Amino acid sequence: MTTRTRPLRLALAGLLVALSAGGAAVVGAAPASAAGRVSVAIEGHPEVTNQVDSTYLTTLRLSGSGFQGIKNGYGGIYVAFGTVNGTWQPSKGGATGVDYSYVPDDESNPTGYLDFVAFEGSSTASAANGGTVDSATGTWSATLKVPGSTFQALDRNGAATTVDCSVVQCGIITIGAHGVANANNESFTPVSVQNLYGSGGTLAGGGTRATTGQAQADTTDAGSASRPPAEPSSAASATAKATTRPTATPTATALPTAPATPTAPAATPSAVAAAAAGIDPTVLRIVLGGLSALVVAVAALVAFAIVHSRRTARRAADVAPDAS
Repeated sequence: MTTRTRPLRLALAGLLVALSAGGAAVVGAAPASAAGRVSVAIEGHPEVTNQVDSTYLTTLRLSGSGFQGIKNGYGGIYVAFGTVNGTWQPSKGGATGVDYSYVPDDESNPTGYLDFVAFEGSSTASAANGGTVDSATGTWSATLKVPGSTFQALDRNGAATTVDCSVVQCGIITIGAHGVANANNESFTPVSVQNLYGSGGTLAGGGTRATTGQAQADTTDAGSASRPPAEPSSAASATAKATTRPTATPTATALPTAPATPTAPAATPSAVAAAAAGIDPTVLRIVLGGLSALVVAVAALVAFAIVHSRRTARRAADVAPDAS
C-alpha cells in the first residue's frame, strides 16, 4: 500500500508545485496598469486644447488621470514640455538630452516651466509646485508654462541645445521624479504649435507683446535620488529667449494730465483780518493806503515844525546880544 501510494503522493506534490509555479507565472504575467494620460488646454480657455502659441508664452492647464499614486512613496512625477525620440522612457534606458529634451527651470526658484507633482505623504511633498497625485484615483492637476515654439534644452552635462517645435513634435512629458523610473507614470502627449495670440489667431487681441527671458536652469540628474525636487538633468545654467503671452487685460493707456490749477497769491495779514471782519479786502487796502499816506504827511509836518522851531530859536539867540 505504501509502495503504491508513494508515487501517487509524489505526483500530486509535483502537480501542486506545477500549479503554484503556473499561478506565479500567471501573476507575473499580469499586465501593468495603463500609463497615465494628460489632458491639455489653455488656461482660462478650456475649449482650446492640445495647442501652444508659436511666439508668445502660453500657460497650459493640465489634468492627469490613470497615473500611479504611491501614498507615502518617495518622489512623484515630473511634468515638462519638450520632445521625445524613439524609446525615450527612463524605465527603458532613455536619457535626458539624448532621448528626450524639455524646457528647463530654476531648481531653487521654479517659475512654472517644470512641474513636480508629489505623491501623497512623500518626504519631498513640501517642494511640489504641481500639487499631489491622488493615491486612490491616480489623478492630478497643474499649470505649466511654455515659452513658445523654440527653447533651450540641457543634456546631463549641461550642454544647451535649441529645440524648434515647428520642426520636431513637441508635447507634454511625464516621468518619475527624483530618479525613480516608473513606467506607469511615463507618458507623452503631442501638442501642436499654432498662431493663437497673433493677428488672426484663435485668441488674438489679448494684449501686447513683451519680451522676457526664459528662467535659468539649475537642474538635477534624473538618476540622482538624493537631490530635492528639480528637473532630472545635470546642474547647469542656460538662458533661452522667450516671449511672454499677452495679458488678458490690454495695456493701460495713460490718463491725460489735468491742467494745472493757478496758484493763489499768499494771503496778507490785512486780508485775513478783513475776511474775519467781513470787510471787502479791496476797500480795506484803500483805507489802509490812505492812512499810511496820512501818517507820512503828519510825520513830515512834525519834522518840518521841529526844524522850523529850532531855526527860529537860533535866530532869536543871535539877535538878543545886539539888542542889549
